[in-house]
Order: sequence, then C-alpha cells, then structure tokens
Amino acid sequence: MELIVYAPVWGQSGYEQVSRNLLCALDQMGVNIQLHPANEWNNEILGLPSNMLSRLKRMVNTRVSQVSPTVIYQLPRAQPIHVDAPSICYTLFETDRCPKPWMDSLMKMDKILVFSEFNRQSWINSGISEYKISALPPAVDSFLYNPEGPRLMIENARGFKFLCSGDFTERKNFEAVIEAYCGEFSFKEDVTLIFKCHYGGFTKRYRRDCINKLREIAMCFKPLDTPRILFWGDKISDHAMATLYRSVDCFVLASRGEGLGLQYLEAMASGIPVIACDWGAQTDYLDEMNSFPVKAYLKIIDDPNYIVKCPQALNSKWCQVDVDDLRSKMRFVMGGHDGKIGEERRRADIALKQVRRFTWQNMAISFIREVINMYDHKRTAQLNPEMAIA
Repeated sequence: MELIVYAPVWGQSGYEQVSRNLLCALDQMGVNIQLHPANEWNNEILGLPSNMLSRLKRMVNTRVSQVSPTVIYQLPRAQPIHVDAPSICYTLFETDRCPKPWMDSLMKMDKILVFSEFNRQSWINSGISEYKISALPPAVDSFLYNPEGPRLMIENARGFKFLCSGDFTERKNFEAVIEAYCGEFSFKEDVTLIFKCHYGGFTKRYRRDCINKLREIAMCFKPLDTPRILFWGDKISDHAMATLYRSVDCFVLASRGEGLGLQYLEAMASGIPVIACDWGAQTDYLDEMNSFPVKAYLKIIDDPNYIVKCPQALNSKWCQVDVDDLRSKMRFVMGGHDGKIGEERRRADIALKQVRRFTWQNMAISFIREVINMYDHKRTAQLNPEMAIA
C-alpha cells in the first residue's frame, strides 16, 4: 500500500503525537508513505527519538504514485489531490457536533477518520453519512508510558501529588481544577497540585505569564490558606513526561471537550488513577470501573475569547464540570471515603490492564482496513450505482 500524507509531525501537540506515531506504525507494516509535513500547524521542532526521526525524514524523501490515496489532517486546505486518487481526512473536534463550516469540505472526501466513537456518533448526528465516517481505536505507547522506570524527586512537593497538564486554554478548563482543589484542601494538608502546562509558549516571558495566571485564579478562590500549587513550564521530551507521570499519585483534568484525550491514556498507561469529566472522547475508554468520572452538563460555548480563536465552535456545546463532584473525587482518591481506601489503586490497575491493548499498531491496522473498505465501497459504487450509498 502507498499513501500521500499531509500531516503535522514535528511538535509536541496531541495532533502531532498522533500523526507521527500512526505514520511510524504504518511504516513498520510496510506501507510506503510520501510525507508532506504540515509546518503551518506548528513551527516548533521537538527533540524526537533518533529512530522515529529517521523514519519521518525517510518518508519526507519518499515518492509514491500520484494516484495513491491522499491523506489530509484536520481539514482539506487546497492540498493537491490527483483526480483519480481517493481522498481521506483524519480529523477530530472537541464539541458536540461537526463544525458547520467544515461540512462541505469533509463531504467531498472519500473517507473521514476520527479518533473516537464519541466524535463519530456526534458527526453522524450533524449530517455526515455513517458510511463515510469511521472511528479509529485509541492508542498510546505503553513501552514509554508505564509504571516501571525512573521517578522524579519533585522539589517543594509535599504529600499526595495531583498532576494536571496541557495547553492553558479555555477548553482545558484548568480553572475548575484550581477551584475544586482550593475549595477542598488547605495549606496545612500534605497535598500538592502540579501544573505541567504552557500559556502561549515556553520562553521566560510565557512562563511568567502562566505563573501569574495560575496565581491569579488560585487567589480568586482562596486568597488565604491556599494549598500548595507547583508549576513546570519547560518544554520536555516524551521520556521526561513519562517520568513525571510515574512521580505523581493521580492525574486530574476537567477538560470541557476532547477528541481523543492522549493525556488520559498516558496517565492510564503509567498506572495512576485518572479523574476526568463524564463527557467527551475519553468516555470511549474511561468509566466507573477504571477511573473516576466527574459529573458534567452540556452548555453552549459562550466564551468570546475561545470563539475568536476557534470560530468554527460557534453554536456548539461542550461540557461544564460539576465542581462539587470534582472536589469529592479528588478527596476520595487522596484518602478514600466510606471504608473504600484502596479503590483508587484497584481502578488504576484495571485501567492499566485495559490500556495495554491500545497500541499504535492496532490503530494502523484499523487505518489500513478502512482504506481497503473505502476501495471496496468505490468499486461497488462503480459496478452498482443504484446500490451505492453516498
């Protein structure tokens, strides 16, 4: 099989992690890939492992047939597609529907691949044909993210350690985690909330801005007796991030919406309990048996700052966490309630067993299967136009 792929691969965003891991898994299976890195997605270049870097560079220099399937990330943006070549878009969105401005472009694709059943169902409800869209299975590198390996001695951390990570955006909703944490705990308790995050970038100025933003939010909810909050704003490798997961006791994130949720998968694979909203793509693999879902309710996205940055989210909904339930779940995981001490460990162990099935190889196999099915459908349409389903 040969593919022409337009994808972002060099940076640390979740989309870039998915792209390069999926492409490397396809390459390992013998798929010839002509890669066009989508540098407009992100200008940063992350220090990647040498074997992965050499694979990606080889793909950049590979040339395949012009009529090979053309694979485009997120949304078609006038990438050249041969008139006889099938077109595939792999994409996601974090709200309750497919963005309306995307519909026309996506409907021109021969196949749409998303990364969760959550997205697939909501996009079908938005008007995408169920025969055109499929969901790939979740994946994470369990060789990298696992309970065994080095741990960090985190300076100034004390007692039980919560970790919250990601890009400091409206969608990630760090404010709710701070509100719950400050409302539930005091400085006298042996507990620490660690933010591994960035706010615009990783330079000294951006780190200072992020610290000030975290401090401002914490002071709003608890100006006195504020429980311990630490910040790590450096750009780090995947190996260092895996070490950080192993060094904490629980991962918590009250994201308003996810299209895949790599951080939850990484935390599961690292063997630590996970607290997450009960709405979003993570509900494909998180439940009451393997994590601590927090009650959330849907609401129209009314944050003007987010709409300005992401106008395609206009008139969509995402979730808002129940902060009281989040407080309760954080307290439970830290110390247990009602004689259930150890429940957090039991659920984390179940998650660890389940997540080991979520491999990039399985995602690549599903990807190949969807390409084959796409050709079968096109052949059926050519032979039996009346029977073909749009």
